[in-house]
Amino acid sequence: MRSHSGFRALLIIGDGVGTIKSVYIQESPVRPESDIDFRLVRYPPFDHDEKTVDGIPDGTAELPMNGSLEAGAIWLDGDADHQLYQSNGVGRMATDGRLKVSWAEAAYLLERDELTSVDGMGFETFLSAPPDSLAIDRWLVYRDLRSRGYYLSTAYEPGESPTVTKVDFLVRPRGAAPTSDEVAHRMNVVNEATVVHLPSIVSMTLAVADDEGELTYIDIEPFTPRGSTSIDHWLPSKGRRVGQRVLVREPSDMMVSPGFFGSDLGESSILLNALEAWYLDEMDLLDVADCPSPEDEKQAVVYRALRDHGCVPRSGLKFGADFRVYTDVADASDPGHSSYLVEVVDGEATFTPRILSRAVRLAGGVRKRHVIAAVDGTELDWYEVERKRP
Repeated sequence: MRSHSGFRALLIIGDGVGTIKSVYIQESPVRPESDIDFRLVRYPPFDHDEKTVDGIPDGTAELPMNGSLEAGAIWLDGDADHQLYQSNGVGRMATDGRLKVSWAEAAYLLERDELTSVDGMGFETFLSAPPDSLAIDRWLVYRDLRSRGYYLSTAYEPGESPTVTKVDFLVRPRGAAPTSDEVAHRMNVVNEATVVHLPSIVSMTLAVADDEGELTYIDIEPFTPRGSTSIDHWLPSKGRRVGQRVLVREPSDMMVSPGFFGSDLGESSILLNALEAWYLDEMDLLDVADCPSPEDEKQAVVYRALRDHGCVPRSGLKFGADFRVYTDVADASDPGHSSYLVEVVDGEATFTPRILSRAVRLAGGVRKRHVIAAVDGTELDWYEVERKRP
């Protein structure tokens, strides 16, 4: 019968001594949205009167391919080097010419019947004995990305522990060759309970498998705040401390707009919070006795950095963040929409993907970017966290 896509080709090979071999190349049954890959099928000699379809014998079987487990890697026999590595970018070639694949790759091949067995184990038996707690999650991610048309490989030698590099998969750009060295995504596979430290996963994509096997992809990239709100120096405005705030009568025009400091009380008065008053006092732009100090020193470091970068930070409480940030304020009476939400954390803070996903979803729901400011003393690192769909 004709294959599902209709692609068929027959290669006739002569060995020079009268022996004829016929090799049939057919398209693999892959998902519609994925790239095309091919399988190699060998046929025995056939007579001219043998039943054929488009000149190719019908009812023949594919070459069996088996694997064996050695030192944590699965080694494949047969024509694996050309059929899988060269054409599909699966596995890695060893110096002896054999092909070795990771556990996730082997599970993927077994599921698709492109691999017959591994040490006699079929798909279900193989899947029931994962080598570590994240092996099933890596298989889910691998099969998902392959179904989307991506070529990818493990970032480590098959059989080597993935923790050596902290990267599980190197995903090639769309359109790249199967064995290309180009990398579009560096994937780190985790589950929803995995604890992660941001500096260790920066410039990576977290591939998160939840308890139901659904996948979420989260990018963590370095970030630099940039704004264009220009504030010239002015003569210090007089203020009076009221609790942890400062009341300013007749503030400088620059303080109100574009500075966007304080809450407008009407009648030419504004009320500054402790962070705003502290910053203005430090900049010699506010004259107040006993200026309140910020309650959170990490927030003070971030607030000053944002102002120094031409941004206008305001309270982010309504969005579940420390700050909402405006990048270009020309008129405080109409500042427009804030561009991103900033979450301030300790430099050694850790997260679970569940926490990151919640923050990203919230920011995305209000059309803002989610930024994490990690403070270690006076050192400050910025990260943007974003949900991705490869």
